[in-house]
Amino acid sequence: MQRGRAILREEGPRGLWFLVLADLCYRRLLLLERDLEAAIPTLEPRLPVTFGLLAPDDLDTYLCFHDEDDRDQIEDRFARGDVCHVARHEGRIVCACWVSRGEHFIRFLHYRYALGPAEAYFWDSFTDPAVRGRGVAPALAVHMLDWARHEGVTRVTTAVSPENAANLRARAKSGFRVCGRIACVKLGPYVWHRHREGAT
Repeated sequence: MQRGRAILREEGPRGLWFLVLADLCYRRLLLLERDLEAAIPTLEPRLPVTFGLLAPDDLDTYLCFHDEDDRDQIEDRFARGDVCHVARHEGRIVCACWVSRGEHFIRFLHYRYALGPAEAYFWDSFTDPAVRGRGVAPALAVHMLDWARHEGVTRVTTAVSPENAANLRARAKSGFRVCGRIACVKLGPYVWHRHREGAT
């Protein structure tokens, strides 16, 4: 019930309707891409923050910040080689986003998303509600794009709910554009996927 109220407040009736559909059988996400050969903008948040990588021995701090995750999940991410970038304000984590290379399992869609050798996937972006609207997430995304470019990445993708207007706006500020859609229908043990490339 609490989750439904939050979706209704942030994404409106349409978002709530697709939440119900997602719980029943149908889910979809927009796929966004960012070409790293294009210029990366400079974005300054309206809050003093420092950027860095989350260390495996700093899980307690992360779990206090993002309590929807659990320790086993985060340890599995590190074991797979995933990397987490964080923004800190006065030493406290206020924004975080993960990066995968090679392949990423999009749990929401029950879908294995393959990545090329020069590609990376940004996911599980979360900002402390107390600092939302102050440009922290777009600034962290720019920091991550710079990092990815230095790692030899030429293309970054991410997936966003079509109803999550705030996330779409934040991604657009750092140069992401819609490049496709991934949808799934799940009936019991059976799952069907449709991965469509191109602007939608």
